[in-house]
Amino acid sequence: MATKTLKAKHSSVAIICLCAVVCIGSRHSHAAGDGGYSAPYFQADFIQSVSEWNSPLVNPALLYRVNQKHWDFGFYRYAVAEDGLGYQQSSFLWPHYRNHTFGGTILWNHHGIDGVDVNTGDPSGLRYYFSDIWIIPHYSIRIIPSLTLGVNLKLRYEDQFKTKKGFSSIPGLDIGVYYNPLDHYRFGDLGLSINLQDIVPTQINWGDDASSVQMEKESVVNRARFGIRYAALNDNLVWDGELVVDNALRDLLSSVSKAYENMGKAIIDSLGNLDGVFPITPRFGTHFKILFIPQIWLKCGLANTYTPYVGFNWNLIYLLPEMINYFHFDFHLGYNFLDRAGAIRDDRGFTMMTKLGTDFGQTREQFLSKKLYDKLILAPMDAYN
Repeated sequence: MATKTLKAKHSSVAIICLCAVVCIGSRHSHAAGDGGYSAPYFQADFIQSVSEWNSPLVNPALLYRVNQKHWDFGFYRYAVAEDGLGYQQSSFLWPHYRNHTFGGTILWNHHGIDGVDVNTGDPSGLRYYFSDIWIIPHYSIRIIPSLTLGVNLKLRYEDQFKTKKGFSSIPGLDIGVYYNPLDHYRFGDLGLSINLQDIVPTQINWGDDASSVQMEKESVVNRARFGIRYAALNDNLVWDGELVVDNALRDLLSSVSKAYENMGKAIIDSLGNLDGVFPITPRFGTHFKILFIPQIWLKCGLANTYTPYVGFNWNLIYLLPEMINYFHFDFHLGYNFLDRAGAIRDDRGFTMMTKLGTDFGQTREQFLSKKLYDKLILAPMDAYN
């Protein structure tokens, strides 16, 4: 009993300390403004969070609690009243035995614009399309019951209005860690999340012409994410907070790699001061959800672009022989009014997220039980035969 009390005290101290760090980071982030660039997989912040186990884009280590095969499809839209821009995503996750989880996600955007005659400025009658596709395999492994590691490998294909298109010459790499020091029926479930996004930056080689400078600048942006998750009331009330630091690995990447050097001297000169091109800027996001009735969760939060939102998650159980499967419908609506006097890039107006998903098939326990049962009856059956 003394040991349990001591663990609970240590966990309480950890919660207080990390909350203080997150709150400080939030204050500095709002003052610093928008220092990063919104890559497509960053927009997963509006679809995934540390609260959900099927969120490999936020941290691949979270997958260790995926208990059945999982598929989902979702999309996020901002400036809903105008162009309705945003990305779609689809994921498939596969738990394997007790400690392994495999999966993959596809993120894509296909957007068209009307062409204009360069001489008269009138519509040309032509329409041009921009496509951006990310293919991201996931893997997580539970080292010990309280510690899990995960990795994402990111491959990118981009088509710039049919003038330039190609796959990433260097695939990106994320490394995630999830530590679960407390998982108790009375004191709750506490988890600490760290994910280094683009510890190896995704890059597309467009050549050495001047038009490649902006793409090269964007391709080396990275993030570090520090999160905390706490669930109480038998996991019926869940809160998480996350400090996201844009370009956190800037100095490390510039010192240990030759990425900038390989761009060529002309591009280096055009970039100028790297501190100005890649400012290190913290952001803060938080998410909260509570079980309203057994089928419906109510939720609210603040995306790390300072967009408040409210929404719900509806769950339906559907039965197949010897299996219980789940269907999920997730929706939230937000409005960016906290940063309207700040960076124009994050002045997104109304935002909307919609996601459909399902958990199906055998659970990890069912699969392992069947394997053990087959081994258990093997010797008696051989003796009988």
